[in-house]
Amino acid sequence: MTTRNPNTRVAIAMGGFTRSMTEFFTAIAGLTKDNAWKKFQAFVLVTFNKIKNRTPVDTGMAKSSWRVEINQVEEGYFTAEIWNGVHYIVYLEFGSSKQAPAGMLRIVLLKQSAVIRNILKGLSRGR
Repeated sequence: MTTRNPNTRVAIAMGGFTRSMTEFFTAIAGLTKDNAWKKFQAFVLVTFNKIKNRTPVDTGMAKSSWRVEINQVEEGYFTAEIWNGVHYIVYLEFGSSKQAPAGMLRIVLLKQSAVIRNILKGLSRGR
């Protein structure tokens, strides 16, 4: 079982991604709660799988240690947390592997900004 170790968390400032997520939440606010929840879950799971698939494999421990938790904490408030409990994940993220020299998390989150824009276009057409 992998557990979260709060002493090894890494915060990555992603201004563009944060802006995109703000736009995403603004757009889904007009949807029914159930539909907004489904869109949020789908987006988080796609993001999670992309991060996991970009993780370099030597023993497979880092790739298999990714975890995701998605919650609806209150009516209309959603949270998601993606983490990895292996002690060397920070080194992989910041380029210690030739398989993923640019990391996994940062690359996927930057690309997901474009995905959010496409989702928003679809939401504006389908309201």
